[in-house]
Amino acid sequence: MALFKDVPVGFAHVEVIEPLGAHLNEIDVHPDHGRRGIGTRLVTAVCNWAALAGYAFVTLTTFRDVRWNKLFYAKLGFLEVETAEPTVCYDRS
Repeated sequence: MALFKDVPVGFAHVEVIEPLGAHLNEIDVHPDHGRRGIGTRLVTAVCNWAALAGYAFVTLTTFRDVRWNKLFYAKLGFLEVETAEPTVCYDRS
């Protein structure tokens, strides 16, 4: 959870859906606090938590047609994986 003056302004929800990986199910930052790096810090915290917990990778799904999504996650090291479902993976190895 991200706080500003003890008030929640963002969160990340993670699920463990397979033994080797964690799945970033959702990330959200209140629009009044957007464009300040909070989302980046939330995703980085999820990836760091997953690595410390022994997970080999983090996955997420996102919309391909929303331009900023792909750029945002690529900047953080996620790669698009060609599958039947649009999936992006971050591999900590």
